[in-house]
Amino acid sequence: MVKHISPYFFALFGLMLLAGCAQINPLTGGEKDLFAPKIDSAHTFPSNGQLNFQGQDIEIKFDEYIVLDKPTENIIITPQPKVKPTITSKNKKL
Repeated sequence: MVKHISPYFFALFGLMLLAGCAQINPLTGGEKDLFAPKIDSAHTFPSNGQLNFQGQDIEIKFDEYIVLDKPTENIIITPQPKVKPTITSKNKKL
């Protein structure tokens, strides 16, 4: 013998299932990063200590993602170049 199940039962069951699934918590962003990114010298061009470099591009790769903030104030190039360089960053490269 088959009993008829009310459609309200399915609606109530669905609401209970949906209400019990989500746990809304604020995002913490993870632990605070205490260490600065390190230079990945194996993938940096030109290599550290190279003399008489004549190229136009220098690429420095880091071990984690970086954000470029005020490059003219925070990056020092010696000896001072005659033409002001263009400094950009993308992901882990400067």
